Amino acid sequence: MEEHLSPTTAESPGTGAVDTVASRTNSSAMPTWVHSIALRHWHAVPVYFQLATQLRDLHEQGVITAGEQLPQLHRLASWVGVGKKTVRSAVAVLVDDRLLHRSGDDFRFA
Repeated sequence: MEEHLSPTTAESPGTGAVDTVASRTNSSAMPTWVHSIALRHWHAVPVYFQLATQLRDLHEQGVITAGEQLPQLHRLASWVGVGKKTVRSAVAVLVDDRLLHRSGDDFRFA
């Protein structure tokens, strides 16, 4: 059974505190869909897979459109509060699933 959080919040373990993407970052150049990413770092599902799944869901819902470019990996990592390696792993899953296409350093949604 999948466990979902509200789109803009995540609970901090043991504290009940809420962590939002907007509270961690300056959203001036950030795509609006980034605010709907909610990752649980203490969850049994690896964070990279949570990120890949949420990006896939956003694409399937039409929030991320075909042809839309993924932000630079280091920016996306900063915006969602993970390391660049985690984002790279999530991107690799989506490339393997043919949801993302690579052109040089850019990734675009299929």
